[in-house]
Amino acid sequence: MRLTWVFTVLSERTRRSLMPVLDRPWASSRSTSRSRSLSCSSRASVSPPGGSGRSRRSSVTARRVTGGERNISPAATARRAGSSSSAAELAVTGAVDATGRTSFFTPLPGWGTVDLVAHLDRRFACPVVVENDCKLAALAERWKGAASDADDIVYVLGGMRTGAGLIIDGVLRRGFGGAAGEIGALKNVRWLNAPAHLQNCPGVPDSVGPGDAAAWVFNAAREGHKAARQAVSRYVKDLAVGTAALVLTLDPQVVVFGGGFSRSADLVLDPLRRELERLCLRMPEVRASTLGADSVALGALKLSLNDVDHRLFSAGLSAPVAPRRR
Repeated sequence: MRLTWVFTVLSERTRRSLMPVLDRPWASSRSTSRSRSLSCSSRASVSPPGGSGRSRRSSVTARRVTGGERNISPAATARRAGSSSSAAELAVTGAVDATGRTSFFTPLPGWGTVDLVAHLDRRFACPVVVENDCKLAALAERWKGAASDADDIVYVLGGMRTGAGLIIDGVLRRGFGGAAGEIGALKNVRWLNAPAHLQNCPGVPDSVGPGDAAAWVFNAAREGHKAARQAVSRYVKDLAVGTAALVLTLDPQVVVFGGGFSRSADLVLDPLRRELERLCLRMPEVRASTLGADSVALGALKLSLNDVDHRLFSAGLSAPVAPRRR
């Protein structure tokens, strides 16, 4: 496995909106740059043992929030001796088990045995928590996004893979072993192959790579391209099957459509609503994500804040902390 860290920041608008949160009483002094909150994201290129050497890319996001020492409680568990309380959160694709691995299912060959916690524990002087990206995005949408007024939410990630995050009664649900929401593993709900309708659309130019085919199809559909419009329609029909199964099971107030394909929500939401009205007993509101590419990072930040709050103040929080291995 090769990990390449690339430090980035959230969008300017998002960072401005978060300043009141990051400047809470336990937050560090602005004059000490080393103690301020650190935002970083990474991309992990994974080469499975014995593989061909070609790597697949998985999005991994880390958010670290470091607090000042004056309000540290004796119960704080940060590894750095007595100087701060901090948390590092990482988002990965696939269901995360109690060890921090994606041992149940992952679309990346060789990734299921990777121990990110052990790998990053040497690099962060604080507890390291690994969580599924869809779950973090759902948490962010309730905190700062399209579902801030709702307690029962189904978040659907639309992209080159499809996933879901669930919030019920205001609580992020992981399930007994961390696999809640992984309905896409059931082939009958048609999520596994839904993006292929866009990738394999007739008329996509040879100059357009597989990673850009969906964007080309959405743009062509807006311009009235017949095959592109049919491909989008087939994609939405498949997306609606798994979404309807979650709606029928959980009866959410809101379904949030996020992920990379949410940039084309203008083409997806109306037909998705029509399909859900046909399939579901009670129709929830269907909204597009308002956080865009920041959703997973914001969810990781929220989970970090929850973790630090929990250890500093021992208060019950709306989103339980993911399992952590030390």
